[in-house]
Amino acid sequence: MFCRDIVESNILGVKLDGPQEIVEFIFSQGLAKSKTEARRLIISGAVEVSGKKESDPKTKIFPGKGIVIRVGKKKFIKII
Repeated sequence: MFCRDIVESNILGVKLDGPQEIVEFIFSQGLAKSKTEARRLIISGAVEVSGKKESDPKTKIFPGKGIVIRVGKKKFIKII
């Protein structure tokens, strides 16, 4: 049996200085090998922002507490 709950203390936290496009953020954090791969993951529905699927590659990510980004099944990062 698998548990879908993630322990927040195990997620890497990243400080964001200002707004950034989600494609650039995913690539710069090493969650995708290229910006093209990041776009493909977003369009295919493999990216979630705070539990909601993100399908627009031009979406901007803003600094804020509690934002967790999931790429695929096992890659998580938290914006602090």
